[in-house]
Amino acid sequence: MDNNNLENVTNAAEEAVAQAAEPVVEAAETVAQAAEPVVEAATTAAGAEAGTMPVYTDYSSYDNGEEKKGINVLGLVAMILGILSVVLLICGCCLLGGGVVTSIFRYLIIVVRIVMAIVAIILGAIGIKKRPDQKGMAIAGLILGIFGVLLGILSLVFAIIGSVAGAVLGGVSGSPDFQQFLEELQDSLESTY
Repeated sequence: MDNNNLENVTNAAEEAVAQAAEPVVEAAETVAQAAEPVVEAATTAAGAEAGTMPVYTDYSSYDNGEEKKGINVLGLVAMILGILSVVLLICGCCLLGGGVVTSIFRYLIIVVRIVMAIVAIILGAIGIKKRPDQKGMAIAGLILGIFGVLLGILSLVFAIIGSVAGAVLGGVSGSPDFQQFLEELQDSLESTY
């Protein structure tokens, strides 16, 4: 085959392919035009999920459109006071001795612990009401405050009973009749064994 014939066949084939492809190209353009809104919607949704496009939300549920941040300060203070009221129980129990200063200091610690526990209860309740989204520390302060008040009242009762019993036993043990009773009891125990 010579070059002219080859060139004619190539041109004829190109024209046939172009004519055959013309309806396919037109159909593809029509599909692309129809798909354009769908592609735009998908791109918008994909961008919104990825955080690249703004998402408009109804902020009417927030207080004046402001989002609350930070920690629940009242809850934190309530929790700290509740912990201190329980820890002071250990300090009050460690005071040994029967002196006047020790007794006064023991009663002072009990009263301070009860007051701190009551303040923890109040602040915990207020913290729960004001910041219901962050109420964990406020609940902890409330529970520790209740526990501190109960332990404070219990330790106050025991301290009063101890003081009264110490005064009664101290007065009794100093009497001559009690000393004679102890000597007779000791003699009877020694003679038995």
